[in-house]
Amino acid sequence: MNLGDDANRLAAEARARVLIDRQLTDAGWSVQDSRSLNLFAAQGVARREATMATGHCRADYLLYVDQRVVGVIEAKSEGTPLSGVEWQSAMYAEGLPADVRLAALTKDGRLPFVFEASGTETHFTNGFDPEPRARRIFNFPKAATLAKTLRSKDEEHPTWRGKVTAMPRWTPLRYGRRRSRRSTASSRACASSATTGAWCRWRRALARHSRP
Repeated sequence: MNLGDDANRLAAEARARVLIDRQLTDAGWSVQDSRSLNLFAAQGVARREATMATGHCRADYLLYVDQRVVGVIEAKSEGTPLSGVEWQSAMYAEGLPADVRLAALTKDGRLPFVFEASGTETHFTNGFDPEPRARRIFNFPKAATLAKTLRSKDEEHPTWRGKVTAMPRWTPLRYGRRRSRRSTASSRACASSATTGAWCRWRRALARHSRP
């Protein structure tokens, strides 16, 4: 890769981060630089360019909810296959420096909310799902949404996917099952009553509109 390719790639990543900043702001996050970090500015704070532990470079964004680190965003230039950068986001989640880890909320040693974003596409992994995996989302969630999940983290199924997975299995009625004579007669009576009622309502309406 030559210098021109490097410059183009960096420019594309910079454009992607402008879009990501805007999307986070639209979702109610306070986007801040590390040098002027104020965790009390909003319930959700997105910290740009956070230095990680040795061997983990920098995190493009660390996400704080109620002054605690809960997530990370890996930013890539537009057009980059996001499925290929999930491992990098996971590495960041396990590579928090000591001072940041003190204010972190982790799940099995990792930050529970992991995002990959290019400005035009966003993938999200929720560590509280039964089988955490990246899935595409259309908008960044609000900090209040993540906070709600964190409040339920000690439940057996804290996420919507977990609750759906735990639902009892639905068993449909078999086709061709014969109905009893009583149920058949009841169904016919209901149908007859409905038809008669509709006919009477139509006659009454017609009479009202026909009056001089």
